[in-house]
Amino acid sequence: MPLPLSYGQQQMWFLNRLEPDSPEYLVPMILRLTGPVDVAALRRAIDEIAARHEILRTRYAVAGGRAGAAR
Repeated sequence: MPLPLSYGQQQMWFLNRLEPDSPEYLVPMILRLTGPVDVAALRRAIDEIAARHEILRTRYAVAGGRAGAAR
């Protein structure tokens, strides 16, 4: 069963449903790394960022025409 959305999440979901292809809330960024990359360290850094920011782990589901955060 989906969890209820916060007011801000409801707004974002509604706006996305209204204009699904809108880049309004996307902030594209390109990062070019030069030299050798420690892949394991990069993976740990990305995992740590995702662990600290719930929105990066949130998926939205629609059930019965209503949105909710998927577990």
